[in-house]
Amino acid sequence: MMTKCIYCGTAAQDFDHAPPQCLFQRPLPNDLVKVPSCKKCNRRFALDDEYFRDSLALSTYDIADPPELKTLHEAVRRSLLRKNFRPPARRILAGSRTGWARRGSPIVEQVKLLPIDMKRIGKTVERVVHALHFNHTGRVLPLGYEPKVIHGGRMATVDRLDLPFFERLFAPLSQAQWQSTGGRAFGYAFAKASDDPDATVWFLSFFGRLTFLAFTVPD
Repeated sequence: MMTKCIYCGTAAQDFDHAPPQCLFQRPLPNDLVKVPSCKKCNRRFALDDEYFRDSLALSTYDIADPPELKTLHEAVRRSLLRKNFRPPARRILAGSRTGWARRGSPIVEQVKLLPIDMKRIGKTVERVVHALHFNHTGRVLPLGYEPKVIHGGRMATVDRLDLPFFERLFAPLSQAQWQSTGGRAFGYAFAKASDDPDATVWFLSFFGRLTFLAFTVPD
């Protein structure tokens, strides 16, 4: 049994959930991944987990599909109603502004633009990949294999000169098995390199609304 935190290498007194347990309705799904973690890392992750949840909830507040989103919306609503409590959602809303955008149609609509810190969101996704890698391989990612994350919506901005590289890198995902946790709340697919157990590629989807590509290859 692993007795060290997979993130920092100190003694593991607790477990971390992947993806964060705050995304799910109670009781938690039986297949929610748990990995050895120390209390210090867990406390540090909790703030980012809450930010991830609130950002996703606010970004989908007017969307009812999939129905699992209701859990997020209700959790954020409760936190906003608490007195003398400043959840991430309150800070995000305070920094929002009105703008114009297309929302699934050619018509430009007035929308609320939210100041989401995608770098912070990416840190949570990196940790999810780290934990899932350990769960599937039993191996802690070595130095130099830190997960690299690409927001699914940003693939269109990849330089044309880089597209062949990314197409080759993520091609194995087309044959990978889809796995899910909590219905449509979270799903992913991954593939390993044949000659390196720590070199992997991933596709991750949160509620079908937020997607990421990730890879762990040596620097």
